[in-house]
Amino acid sequence: REMMDLVTINGKARGIIVKNLITGELERYAADAVVLCTGGYGNVFFLSTNAKHSNVTAAWRCYKRGAAFANPCFTQI
Repeated sequence: REMMDLVTINGKARGIIVKNLITGELERYAADAVVLCTGGYGNVFFLSTNAKHSNVTAAWRCYKRGAAFANPCFTQI
């Protein structure tokens, strides 16, 4: 799945919209809170063990919707 958008209600994160990478179908998930565990931008490092799709896109999409952004430098090597 790829996170496509953050669902906000009254300024609070309440879910996400994701794209199923096999079928292309969009899916919605509602929640009381949203926690992103996406990893950092490992593609800039040759020896990173992050998947090639770990490219900070989900964090950036949430940031554009108003989420706080702190220390985006988490990198697994």
